[in-house]
Amino acid sequence: MREKWLKAWKHKPYRYALLASLVFTLIISHYYQQFLLFNEGRSGIDFNDFVLKFFTPINLSIPIFIAMYSATIFTAVYVIYSSPILTLKLALAYTFLLIWRVFSLSILPLNPPPGLIILYDPFLKHLVYSGRNDVRDLFFSGHTASTFLFFLIVKNKKLKMYLMACVLILAIALLAQHLHYSIDILAAPLFAYLAYFPANWIIKKANYEKIIS
Repeated sequence: MREKWLKAWKHKPYRYALLASLVFTLIISHYYQQFLLFNEGRSGIDFNDFVLKFFTPINLSIPIFIAMYSATIFTAVYVIYSSPILTLKLALAYTFLLIWRVFSLSILPLNPPPGLIILYDPFLKHLVYSGRNDVRDLFFSGHTASTFLFFLIVKNKKLKMYLMACVLILAIALLAQHLHYSIDILAAPLFAYLAYFPANWIIKKANYEKIIS
């Protein structure tokens, strides 16, 4: 692993691309936090979701927390350990996903689903929401999209199976807790792919896989 990273880091285009993607992610993350504050204060659209009527609201914060963060940690360790190329692909794709998130929330503001139970997530609450309990960051589901993006990026079959299981757990749990509408969940994999596709295209276009092997 050390040799791969040393070779990759010596390759200037790769080094600049990785650093640029990390800087852009930090910039967009900062803007995203500011946008969420604005988003909480504006009125949204009421959506009559018949799917939610099948779920009696129940607090599933713990399984959501476990599924989300285990998927994140396992994916981060896997991509960093296995390949500098996958690490760059993940960094680029996540940047695109954040851009899509701001865009989608901008064009489709939704009011919170009836019966919503606040998600207990100490990391998100303090690192992203600045101690607030945001309830309008709905379309699309960031939990589901991020985990599905991890599924697209990793190559290990066992890890892919685990990540897909996490996607299903999150989808069901987020609906059961009335944290999202069904359209938020259904749209998440599409936006994950729309983030993955340009990142994958950039990697192939730059020919990093042949240069760093």
